[in-house]
Amino acid sequence: MIVQNAPAGEPHFVITMEQHTAFADAMARAFGNGQFEPLSPREDMLFVVGHHDAGWSVVDAEPGLDAQTGLPWSLRGTPREKLLQTSYGSPDYNEKHSDYAGLLSSMHIYGLQNGRYGLMPSRAVDSLAPEARAVTEKMMNDQLARQEKLKAKLAKNPQTAPWIEDKHLFQNYKQLQFFDLVGLYFHQTHPKLRKTDTIPGVPMNRERDTPITITPVDEKTYRFAPFPFANDGMEIDFEGRWFRPVANPQGVDAKKAIYSLPVTTQTLRFVA
Repeated sequence: MIVQNAPAGEPHFVITMEQHTAFADAMARAFGNGQFEPLSPREDMLFVVGHHDAGWSVVDAEPGLDAQTGLPWSLRGTPREKLLQTSYGSPDYNEKHSDYAGLLSSMHIYGLQNGRYGLMPSRAVDSLAPEARAVTEKMMNDQLARQEKLKAKLAKNPQTAPWIEDKHLFQNYKQLQFFDLVGLYFHQTHPKLRKTDTIPGVPMNRERDTPITITPVDEKTYRFAPFPFANDGMEIDFEGRWFRPVANPQGVDAKKAIYSLPVTTQTLRFVA
């Protein structure tokens, strides 16, 4: 799950990974204009964007509460063994749909530990304790092996072989990262606390990337510069639940505490 921060005394918006990827899917469907090429191959790209964290479904179905905060397990607060479960589960799920979706999902998982293939300034794996680092590096090596297997299969098909050409493949990978990072920008931060931020390396085409700066106009409206979507002024929303920290979380049924709450919506407006 993703747990938004919040001003003191206010509830936190709690978002399942399925709700996070649904938001990414909505952005992907609207992405592209005269400056930014839309997704291609569209069907496979829409699938992986909409399911890039599908491995979290098992974890989100049986959530826990952080003993220190009284909030649901966040991305970083989820136990290591469950994180590893999602790291294998997401590519497994996408690979069942298609080899290309499995390849992009595997690259996403690997990139989360490897600085998103250079988009981020540091590698998450380097900050781990030795035991956690060892199992994470094994997972990363397993993903690299998966990627080589899937590339070999895709290369044999004249229709899919152009999709794994290096510039095209990384254009698609960076598009996926853009949707994920924009989702995290909104999902991790309360509307009252959002500030200007920049998403690096957004592909305009396979030859050219650009940073995109997101600037709050008000709590609902956000300016993108340059603007990568088809329609200026588009409205887009995401779901979650407002959750107040549990004072004594030990022994509390986390699943009931979270999922008994009503699902509500935050609506955003994207402008150029």
